[in-house]
Amino acid sequence: MVRTGPDLAAFSRWVRLVLKTMKSQHGWGITRVATESGVARSTITLWRDADWSKGPPTRSSVERFCKNLKLKPEAPFAFMGWVLAPRETTAAAGAAAVTEESELVRRIRLMELALDQPRITPERRRDLERTLNQLHGLLDVTWDTELEDELRREA
Repeated sequence: MVRTGPDLAAFSRWVRLVLKTMKSQHGWGITRVATESGVARSTITLWRDADWSKGPPTRSSVERFCKNLKLKPEAPFAFMGWVLAPRETTAAAGAAAVTEESELVRRIRLMELALDQPRITPERRRDLERTLNQLHGLLDVTWDTELEDELRREA
């Protein structure tokens, strides 16, 4: 499975943009952003300066930063290679995200079931396996045996 690491440079650029925006919209400097976000000033400074000597950003600190500053977490999560769970999406997109993810998971499971079919060609099997490996790298898909039974009845 091909998987790339986090894009720390993009994350750092995003932090600089957030700081610039907070300055222009609210007149806040980094100290005020730290207070409002609940993330230490030193941590935000490390992020801004792309200084990863203390390690990359943690999911919990980025979540807190976004939540407290009322920022959408999609961009920083994408830069870090993290997947948003449906409950973490914005309220307006929440229901649609749950539906889309449910449909995506259902299709992944159907592809997995197709691999068990004796009539599948070797070419199609390779294509399905390659696609599934890529999707599993992007999503944290756990197997649901009840859904498996339901999908087998539908097939």
